[in-house]
Amino acid sequence: MSICVGLLAWFFSVPVLKLERPVAGAVIVSSILANTSYLGYPMVYTLMGGDALTQAVLFDVVVSYLTFMLGAFAVGAAFGTKAGEGFRQRVRAFFFKNPLLVAAILGLLAPESFAPDIAVEISRILVLLPLVVGFFAVGAILTEEVRDGVMKVPPRPHKPLGAVMFCRLIAAPSLLFLFTLPFSGIPSSYYLLAVMPTGLNSMIVGHAYGLDLRTCAEAIVYTTTIVLLGVAGYTLIA
Repeated sequence: MSICVGLLAWFFSVPVLKLERPVAGAVIVSSILANTSYLGYPMVYTLMGGDALTQAVLFDVVVSYLTFMLGAFAVGAAFGTKAGEGFRQRVRAFFFKNPLLVAAILGLLAPESFAPDIAVEISRILVLLPLVVGFFAVGAILTEEVRDGVMKVPPRPHKPLGAVMFCRLIAAPSLLFLFTLPFSGIPSSYYLLAVMPTGLNSMIVGHAYGLDLRTCAEAIVYTTTIVLLGVAGYTLIA
């Protein structure tokens, strides 16, 4: 599903809109990365209960983490201004600017004695740091854009942002629904996670590889606002 969403975002960004590489990369990354953990987990637990949360975590680990570690970083290496020039330099940037991939490899190779209980507890605390840093980065970038007169608050919708909103909020859940039609018993939490807004991790990829951070930040703001308003409306109606 993530591959199809990414290809659709590429189609809008490159052949149709003919965006500059950093902006096109930001559109693709913002389309394939969803806020499944920080926003998705609480929503699943609140709306569907604890059993649904367990299923949601499984979906997130299998789909979202691989999309982030492999797909998003690959897009950043291909479209970013900080990834070098030429195929070899960009491949090198994908591996050496991808801390998740390096950490995953080291984690698999490390013996069990390298992961005492205290290290596991510390890692769980550190996982929360990107949430704080991510929201701070979004606010800082938007503030700078407003101060320089580049954009207004709220930011005006534009074509790259429209492409992200379509791919992230409409295409992603629609494709998941189509792909799962032949199967029965698909957990409802999967569909809720599929409609989550752009994830904060898009800022991490954008900063590491030199994608357009303004597009990433605006995508987070707009898609998150739309999803929260939709959930609020659903709650009032239900």
